[in-house]
Amino acid sequence: MKTILLSLLVAIGLLTSCQKQDLTQTRVGFYVLNPTYTPIDEGDDYDLYIDQQLSGKLQVSAIETNDSTLMNFHTLDAKRHEIQVKQGNTLVSATYLQIGKCQTKSGTSLQIGNYKNGFTYKNLTNMSYATYGIHQ
Repeated sequence: MKTILLSLLVAIGLLTSCQKQDLTQTRVGFYVLNPTYTPIDEGDDYDLYIDQQLSGKLQVSAIETNDSTLMNFHTLDAKRHEIQVKQGNTLVSATYLQIGKCQTKSGTSLQIGNYKNGFTYKNLTNMSYATYGIHQ
């Protein structure tokens, strides 16, 4: 009887654990990665949109970096987040990012003409934040 009761409790525990939400939160530093960058005119800055909300301006780096002074930081939960970059009114990048406890999912969410629609995501264990370099 004890064995059956214990087995039933273990089965219930396994079923309910599958229904738990992933409460992962990750601090991510966003920047534009452009090795051939030349300064742009005022007003043509890169704007970061996360889930269709303007989330600030982006700095440009010529190399992959973890320099926090170049980054626009946001804390993301484990939901899928749409990441868009616009230059003026022009959409230049459209990707998505989902950071879970055991895995990260990312990729392009729209085809963009004439622009490199990619990114470099790094979550190094020795840093307190991940980096997301948007290719341009």
